[in-house]
Amino acid sequence: MKRSPHIARGMRFVAAASASVIFPHLAFGGLSLTSGTYTITHDPDNAAATSNKTASGALPVSGSMPTPGTYQYGLKTISNTGGTAVGGGPQSSADGSVGAITTAATVGFTFASGSGVTQTDPSNNFAGQSQLRFNIDATWTVTAGGLGPTTYGYLAFTLGGVIPPNDSAEVVISNLRWYNPVNNVDYRTPITSRTLDFPPLGLPYTYTNQATLPTLGVGAKIEVS
Repeated sequence: MKRSPHIARGMRFVAAASASVIFPHLAFGGLSLTSGTYTITHDPDNAAATSNKTASGALPVSGSMPTPGTYQYGLKTISNTGGTAVGGGPQSSADGSVGAITTAATVGFTFASGSGVTQTDPSNNFAGQSQLRFNIDATWTVTAGGLGPTTYGYLAFTLGGVIPPNDSAEVVISNLRWYNPVNNVDYRTPITSRTLDFPPLGLPYTYTNQATLPTLGVGAKIEVS
């Protein structure tokens, strides 16, 4: 997560779905990415009616996602009213990319280095925080051999950056599920809401959450969203 040394007010980075399913004891079987979509939303002020900017499309594999410098949501700067920022006035900048990971050990998502949001507001023109939200939905199908008996639904990420004195940031994990899309049954307990506040937390910061998944046979679906 990128942070700017010139931020004068609060920032918010929202990870709507940044998850992995980890299979540390997988000796056979396989996984295939069936489908996936992403929507990235940049809200310059979450406490006021502003014109958000978005980018959306089919979820690429991680090796094919745009690299830093281009991004799916390319570097965009918005004024506190949602228009084009001018000069050194109040503004929010954001960029980000997300891709799918599918290996013998992991299915899930990864963010491109530098994905994040900043807010510059020396005169307190923004009513609230700037927000960059990733809404991600992907489905994998279990192939020959099945999966199990020990599998995990696992979420982990490391945040880094700089938060100037008297400023703040937060990461929100909201309604993250590992489930069967056929009958809408959860494979593990969802993360319904988790907020990480900086401060009192400091950077860098690593978050992990792990729970066991059931044994899955050939043709089973795993949806993470």
